[in-house]
Amino acid sequence: MADLTGIGSIFDFGTAIINRIWPDAQEAEKAKLSVLLAEIDAAHRERVAQIETNTAQAQNQSLFVSGARPALLWCCVLIFFYSYILYPTAVFVVALCDASLIVPKLTLDEAVWNLIFGLLGLGLIGARSIEKIKGVAK
Repeated sequence: MADLTGIGSIFDFGTAIINRIWPDAQEAEKAKLSVLLAEIDAAHRERVAQIETNTAQAQNQSLFVSGARPALLWCCVLIFFYSYILYPTAVFVVALCDASLIVPKLTLDEAVWNLIFGLLGLGLIGARSIEKIKGVAK
């Protein structure tokens, strides 16, 4: 049936404006989901690439290539040893001897903790646990 009054075209125009202002909720959710899935996929590919890099680095015979991770781990071990064993012991001994020595204190800042957690692979424990709880872990 033909629209002789033109009211139908006004309603169509109004519907188009309403759809632009208030889009369909299902379509918006689909778009958000696709963006989220793309982000998850990109993060997964990045982690896989890092694991491959780490594996190739660890298999290298050169100490300058495969030795970086162990060197950082040993630095972290020394920092922990000084902070939690040597420093408290030195402070105790200085107090026992009633000496006026000043034992320098080494503070563990956020950068050291980030390095340690990253080297030990502890940064992803929370994410991995959530995957296991949800039953999507492989």
